[in-house]
Amino acid sequence: MSDDTLTLTLRTLDKSRHAQVTLPVDYTVEELIEASRHNWALPRDTDYVLRSERLGRQLGARDALGSAGVATGDILEVVPLLEAGTRPLDARTAHGR
Repeated sequence: MSDDTLTLTLRTLDKSRHAQVTLPVDYTVEELIEASRHNWALPRDTDYVLRSERLGRQLGARDALGSAGVATGDILEVVPLLEAGTRPLDARTAHGR
């Protein structure tokens, strides 16, 4: 491994999918999410974010891994972005009955 690459573990939030990958430090979070979506056949109708377990925060989509603070050995989770409280509208509730 060189200074211009990072080796890390990538996994889904439910830990059903995981991989150890070596990527360039300038690889973006957005690129990594898209590669995960493609390689793991994740649903296309769901948005995802990447969360660093060590940093304890979500990474910005346009950030490069290196500039986002990701380091070799880190675990990154692909997390589905869900809207709380969304559900099909029931006609009775829509009209206050």
